[in-house]
Amino acid sequence: MTPLGRSAATVSFGLEFDERSVTVDEAMAQATRSKDNLEIGDMETMTIVLDGLIRHNGTAKIELAEMPGRFIPAEIRDPRFNTDSDPYVVAFANRTPISVQARRGMKDGSVSKIFIMDTAP
Repeated sequence: MTPLGRSAATVSFGLEFDERSVTVDEAMAQATRSKDNLEIGDMETMTIVLDGLIRHNGTAKIELAEMPGRFIPAEIRDPRFNTDSDPYVVAFANRTPISVQARRGMKDGSVSKIFIMDTAP
């Protein structure tokens, strides 16, 4: 799992069209490496507001539209992050909601981290 997040966004095991094949992404790799019992949810569309943003490592504090007032750590893995066309910096600067494709990291039945993979169409 070490190369995920440093040299690759995903790795697949098995044949491409085989239902038994497994694809591991950065969120799943981090859960595997974690000493906590972190469970990773399915990819979903979420509306978030960025409250804090650290550009050098892609971490953020976000507020989910469905959980106002609760700020959750997030990791932004979108390749457009920290580029000239970065939609996250614009949303942060204007404090406007942004729709994203993301996975929830759950610990003890509660959301403990959000893994943002892309903006939503």
